[in-house]
Amino acid sequence: MADTEKHRQRATDNGNTEQGDGYTYRGRGYVQVTWKKNYQAVGQQIGVDLASEPDRMLEPEIAAWATAYGMERGIFTGKKLSDYVNDERQDYVNARRIINGLDQADTIASFAIRFKSILEAAKC
Repeated sequence: MADTEKHRQRATDNGNTEQGDGYTYRGRGYVQVTWKKNYQAVGQQIGVDLASEPDRMLEPEIAAWATAYGMERGIFTGKKLSDYVNDERQDYVNARRIINGLDQADTIASFAIRFKSILEAAKC
């Protein structure tokens, strides 16, 4: 159980209401999906009961789909990919906020820029 009232409320707000939910709905998949409500949301979209079978988030197809869906919808932090990368701007550094704040943002931005140049060169 969460150690402070603030943490308990955050857990409850995110669907973790039973003893052990924190462990059950711990981070899994490519972007470490957490919270029961996120397992439910992703599961509903792909037709898999991830709330009942959370380890399925480790399956590559489900993990990849959860990553794309979460980034598009902003389920991880409330920030969406389109908030930072769109027709008007390509802010790859701040786009990191859609998953995990600015942790390693410059490194990840350099990967995005390199990947974009490869796609452009290949005319994809």
